[in-house]
Amino acid sequence: MIKRKLVFINSRRGNPLILLSGYTYSVKAIKKLGANVKRRWHCSTHNARGCRANLCTIDGEIIMMKTNHNHDPVHQ
Repeated sequence: MIKRKLVFINSRRGNPLILLSGYTYSVKAIKKLGANVKRRWHCSTHNARGCRANLCTIDGEIIMMKTNHNHDPVHQ
């Protein structure tokens, strides 16, 4: 597992987001694995513009991370 400090925030519409290194990620898919929950997150600001950055979490811990964004961070 990848040890990084995750900051969970809410979008303007109340949806959960992860703030990591100035980029935000929104939930794309949720899968239940027994008692655990796996979530796949994608770049929330530029996913529709071709940004391929994403990460996967299980119960709030990152298990996979691809952070090759094609844009600058939105949050500083």
